[in-house]
Parts: sequence; C-alpha cells; structure tokens
Amino acid sequence: GIDDERLLVRLDFTRRALDLLGDKGEIELTFLEPADLRLVLRGGPAGTTVTVERRGATGAWTAVPAAVEAAAGQIVELSVAWQSLGLGAGRQASFFIAVRQDGQELERHPSHQPLTVAVPSRDFGARHWSV
Repeated sequence: GIDDERLLVRLDFTRRALDLLGDKGEIELTFLEPADLRLVLRGGPAGTTVTVERRGATGAWTAVPAAVEAAAGQIVELSVAWQSLGLGAGRQASFFIAVRQDGQELERHPSHQPLTVAVPSRDFGARHWSV
C-alpha cells in the first residue's frame, strides 16, 4: 500500500514470519528505483531489526538514517518514508522482495519483474475518494 508519506508492505507466509526470520533469516526489499538502496529486516537472538542500506562505490552496504518501521509475528509489516528513499511525488519505486536464510536466497517475489508503485501527490486521497 501507499499513502502520501510512506510505502507500506505486508507479507503473509504459510508459516509464522517470526519463525522464518529466526536467528539468521532476512527479508529484503531490493530497490531498482531508487538504485543501490535496500531495506532489510533481520532476525536475531534479541529480536528483529530493520534498516535501510545504501550501496557505496566499493559495493559495500551501509546503513543510512531512515524513517522505517517493521513488525514481525504471524505476518510482516514494513513502512518506510518516501523521503527516506529519496523519492517525491510523481516518481516511482521499483523493488523485489527476497527471503534469505544464512545468506542464501530462498525466494524472490515477483520472480521476473519488480513491483512498481508511483509516489502519490498530497492530493491523492482527494482525487481517489468519493462518497
């Protein structure tokens, strides 16, 4: 989902998402637009963490400050501010979602082409809502 401030993602699994994350599980949104950016939800002994990371010139990923939230239990819900992605109204976000365990990709969705969403303008709700 989207609103004028955030990209909202809900992921449903056949088993409990928190169990899937475990100690070394990850759910990763890898962005093609904006390029060299990813959002990673990681499982660990102390629970889950979520970061937005940018790929540097050397190819290494580094965490960047971001307005991002996540919750994992039966399902996973993620929220990241468009501003944290460097996107404004009229731009598009394009990404894949991957599930990893011990660094190995288990699944990728969609498998062949990325999800693409347009960043809405402030009047999005008014233009698309009627009674």
